[in-house]
This record gives sequence, structure tokens and C-alpha cells, in this order.
Amino acid sequence: MEKRHTLIFFALVALALASSASAEILGVTTNKHEVRVGGTLYVEVTVGGDESCGSDVEFYMDNDTKAFSIKRPACETSVQSTNWDWAIKDLDCGTHVARVILKRNGEILGKAEATFDVGNPPTFIITPEQPTVGKDVFITFNDRTNGSTISDVKANIYDKTARTRADYITNDKGTIDYMPSSYGDYEITITDRQYCGRIAFEAKRKTIVIGPQPKTPITGELTSIIVPQGVGVKVLKKDGSLYKNLFTPNSGEVNFTVENAGEYTITVGDLSTQYWPVKLDLTVSDKPTPEVAAWPNLAVGGRTVNISVGDRGQPLGGAAVTVTKPDGDVKQFTTKEDGVILFEDTLVAGNYSVLVSKDRYLNATSQFTVVHMMYAQLTPDKPQTGDSITVRAVDERNTLVSGATVDVDGKSGLTDANGAHTFNLDEVGLYNISVSKDGYVPTDLNVLVGDELSISLSRSDAEIGTVVEAAVFNHLGSPVDANIVVSSPSGDAQEKYASGVQYNPREDGNHSFTAEKEGYVSANAQLRAFRHPVEASISLVYDFLVVNVTSHGYPAAGIPVAIQLPQGGATVMFSTNKSGQAGVEMTAAGPVSVTVNPGGSNRVYASTKADANVEKSYSLGLLVPPVVLIAAVALSLIVLTRVFKMRRKRQKGGKVVSGIYKHGEVSSLARTRERTAADKPKAAAASWPETEEKASSASRGKEGETSPPRRGLMKLKDS
Repeated sequence: MEKRHTLIFFALVALALASSASAEILGVTTNKHEVRVGGTLYVEVTVGGDESCGSDVEFYMDNDTKAFSIKRPACETSVQSTNWDWAIKDLDCGTHVARVILKRNGEILGKAEATFDVGNPPTFIITPEQPTVGKDVFITFNDRTNGSTISDVKANIYDKTARTRADYITNDKGTIDYMPSSYGDYEITITDRQYCGRIAFEAKRKTIVIGPQPKTPITGELTSIIVPQGVGVKVLKKDGSLYKNLFTPNSGEVNFTVENAGEYTITVGDLSTQYWPVKLDLTVSDKPTPEVAAWPNLAVGGRTVNISVGDRGQPLGGAAVTVTKPDGDVKQFTTKEDGVILFEDTLVAGNYSVLVSKDRYLNATSQFTVVHMMYAQLTPDKPQTGDSITVRAVDERNTLVSGATVDVDGKSGLTDANGAHTFNLDEVGLYNISVSKDGYVPTDLNVLVGDELSISLSRSDAEIGTVVEAAVFNHLGSPVDANIVVSSPSGDAQEKYASGVQYNPREDGNHSFTAEKEGYVSANAQLRAFRHPVEASISLVYDFLVVNVTSHGYPAAGIPVAIQLPQGGATVMFSTNKSGQAGVEMTAAGPVSVTVNPGGSNRVYASTKADANVEKSYSLGLLVPPVVLIAAVALSLIVLTRVFKMRRKRQKGGKVVSGIYKHGEVSSLARTRERTAADKPKAAAASWPETEEKASSASRGKEGETSPPRRGLMKLKDS
């Protein structure tokens, strides 16, 4: 017995192991049922069974024989493929199949597949619904996910009758404008990479029908209708069953009679391939029904309404006409031969009912409506934010209307006994004001509630480079976030700023500020910007004329300086260095004229002038060195001459026996008499940095020593 139980136990274990060892695919899905071209696409498979551990999951697309992804799960129940690589292979717009094969050691353990769509088939709107040959047909493409129109979609339109194709691209409104040239069927096929789909439509002619005549025939009365040649006409009963199938002659005039009273439908061209079908209602009675018309059907209170009564297009005299007013009051009339009643009692607003009766005729009814006109008067006519706005309601006779509903931007109120309703609007914008009341034609008006802007500048005039703050306010003095446009004086520069700007003028003149904001009246302001003032002083550094240019006490660099030299000399131009100086070496005395920034060429600084008179300066101390030199040379010559004569006496036959000086040395010494003490100075314009170097070198001695400065030959008058 124990042995038998053991065998049963091992059999059960073997069975469990066998069942757990089997592997299978439980499900296959794609990440999206609808995938856009180029979008993320992967396949996910759910597997079961122990044999899935270490098995291969191969992923295929459509009929491809090569797997685009192979995965070997580590006993996972869910396995995901790699993303589809659109760069390797595109998938056309349409339906595709993702296939999965589960293998182990080359043996197929299971297969499964899932379908999905690539692309986004749009929805189509064809306008008009019944396209006409020779008339424009507009095909609009809408994205079915969000309803927006789709532009730049490629499509092909096939004319099945003419067997021709034409390619089109939707415009910026998602529409193709197409004109059918022949009757028949057309097919639109999308050839775009992002979208796919097709739709068919027909093109026919519009059916023109005249009749029926009379409009309300009686039983057995001949009724006529005119239709296009060859178009079929049917008369259907109320339940849709066929009553009569009529023949259409070449003239297109179809005549028929209806023997039974009731409601019928006339169908024209329901089987035509060239004309669009038309349906007409037809009422047939045992007695004729008068034709009643009120004009205008919507009448203004106090005005006359014409009520006409006829029979088959002819005036019907002797008919009794009863008019019931909205307040229940009844007025009765009898038509004359012209079949017209002039009804003038229209002061009460509402619906008026008309009943027409006559022997041998069925009763006929009609109605018209009388309304009062509503007019809205606005005070003030151009309101601004914060104003008290009054709407006054009046009718066509300028009578005040009380109890009228005034709706402003979703908020409503009633007009008082004076027909007025007052309210406030605190924000700029376009508002719709509607005024309505039962019995009145509602009226509405659009009101632009605006405001006036003003610009406040921290100063009205400023030196170039000075920061000026600009702020914008409304008419109540509250700050407004507006745009500010600043135009430079030259007019070739426009800059835009937000409210509260800090503006730095960079050129002189009037800078125009304009504040703008939608719903506001713009404002203007001007800032006068002026150049930096300059001061000029003249000094002499030895024989160099130095011009010092400053602005607010600080050196002004880079400013052009024109110096008019004396005695008809030339005008020399310099630019001030970083120390604000410019200069020229003086070679002649006389008046000197200096112009700083001539012609205002430097747009940042102003111009100024300075004059000076330069005189020659004579100093006895300057004559001492040349006099001493000349005396020394003369004394040397005298001594040498005496020595020379004494040695000549000691010579015999002119032969030099001995001596100190050679002939060449005497000649050299003689030539020293011809040298001048100093060259005359020449007038030459030099740039100020060179002049400054020359002047400063005169006061430098040997290295480490200080020499007394050289006295100049020029001086300023009164200096």
C-alpha cells in the first residue's frame, strides 16, 4: 500500500513539472493603437510558463522575414521590443501587423500578432453638400483627434467619369478648392506621409423646379410642375409609398391630378445621375384653401400690416378676415375685390392671429408679429474707466422703456421708470451691451471703454548721459503697464521700452516719448537733451601753446580742437588726449584763436572758443652763454696767432722745426668762427603728445639731477 502511494506521489510531481515547463504567449500589444509617422513605436508581449526563462522572443513587422528586435527574458512575464527605427524603414500610412515568435533552442513555442494604425486619417467636410458641376467645391481636412484643420496635406482627386487624376495640397485653412468638370463620381485619396484615408463624392446639377401650381390643389384639380427635361417625377403618399410615377415630356412640364385628399410628397430626380433630387410637400384637400399672407410678417408697432387673401394666385374678394390681437381684442374685416386688408391697430406688441373663411373654401390661418423697436442711448458716448455709464432705453416713438433688461459683460440690470440703468466699467476693453424686453426687438451695441494715458518724465531736459525715468499713468493717476516708444532727434532710431523705463539720451535734441496700449488714448512727451558743457583755458609751457579742455572740472578727451596761428598762420587741428590737452609749438608771436569742437562734430560735447595773445620774451640771461663763447673763441685765436708768428721767426726757409698745432687744426679752429650760436626757431605744428615731450625734456638734466628750466622765448600777454 505504501509503495502504491509513493508511485502516485511521483506521478503527480512529474505531471506538475511537465505542466510548468510549457511556455506560451499570453498577449501582444503595441504602445499605441494609432502611431504617427516617426513617433515612438514598440511591441510588448506577455509570456507564461517556466520555459520562457531563457527563451528568445523575436519581433517582426508585417511580412518581414528578419526580426527587428530579439529579446531573451530572464524569466520576466512582460518583454518589450526595442523602438522601431524609422530611419531604417518607413511604415506607410495605414494598418500594420506586429508579429511575435517565441523560440527555445530554435524550436517555436508560440506565435501571436497585433494590428495597429500608422498615420491619422482625417475627417472630411465637403461644401456644399451637393457639389455642382462647374462650381467650386471645398474639401476641408480636419484632424479627428482635436478637430483642427490640417494644412499642407497632399491628396489626389480622381474623376471616375473622365478617368483623370490631379494632385492637390490643402491650404492654410486645411481646404482644397476643386471644380468638378463632369457629372459623376469622384474619389479623394490622401497621398501624404502623415495622414491617410479616402472619401468619395458626386457632382451633379442643381435641380430647378417651378410649382406645383396651384400650391394647395383640391381633389381632382389639375396640378402642374415644371422640371428639367428628362428628370423623373414621383408623387409619394404620407407613408412614403408610391402614389403616382409621372412621365416627363421634352418640355419638362408635368401635369397630374390627385383624387384623394391628404398629405403628399413630390420627388424630382431621385434617380437622376445629372441632377440632385428635390422634395416638395403637397397638401390636397376636398375644398380649396385660401392663400393668406401678412406683410411685413414682423411689423413694428404703430405701422400698417397688409393682409392679402387669394385663391390660386388670384385675389379673393368677399372673404371674412378675423384678426385677434395679443391682448384678446378681435377685429373683423371683409376683403374687397383686390383681396387686401389694411390693418393699422398694431400698437400692442405680440403675435396676431389671422383667420380667413368663405363658403365653399376651407378655413385658412396665418399670423404676424408686432414688435416695438428698442434703441439704446449711451451717456457718455465715449466712456472711460471709472465713469458712470448710463444706458437709456427708448422705443421707435422715443418713449422711455422701463423694465428692460440691460446686460453688460454677463452682468444685468433693469431700466428704471426713466428707462435708465447706470453701471461702471473699471477695465479698458470692448464691451457688448444688449437691451431686451418682451415685445421689443432687442438691440445691442459695442462700447469701447478706454482711458487716456499720460507720460511723466523725471525731468524735461537733461544732459546727455543723464538717466531719465519715464512712467505711464491713466486719467485717474494710477500706474499703467504700457509700451513706450522713444524716437531720437535724428529720427533714425526707435527704441521700445516697458513702462517705468530708465532712458539714457545719447544725442542732443528733442527725444519724443509715445505711450501706447490697446484701448487707451496714446500720450506724448518730449525730453530736451543737451550736450556736455566744455571749458577751455590756454597756457604756455615754454614755447608750446597748451589748450586745456574740461567738462564739469574733469578732463575731456577726444574732442577736436582748432588753433588759428598768428600772422596769417595755418589752422591746425588736434584732438585732446586723455588729460584733456592739445597744443602746438609757437614760432611767431601774435593773437591766437582756439575753437573747441568746431562745427559740433563731437555730438556729445558742446563747442566753445578761447583767445590769447602771444608775445616774444627777451631775457639778458639768455645772451650770456653766446657772448662768453664768442669771447673765448676770439681769445683763443689771438693766442694762437701770436704763437704762430713767434714760431715763424724761428724757422729757416719756411720749414717748421717744431710746433704744437698743425695746419689742419688751425683751419678747423678757424671754421668754428663761422658757426652760429643757435639756429632760428621754425614754426611747425606738432601733435600735442610730441610737443609735451619736448617741453618736459627741457626741465630734465642728467639722470638723478634736476636742472633749472630753459626760459622760453614766448609769453602770454597779461600772464
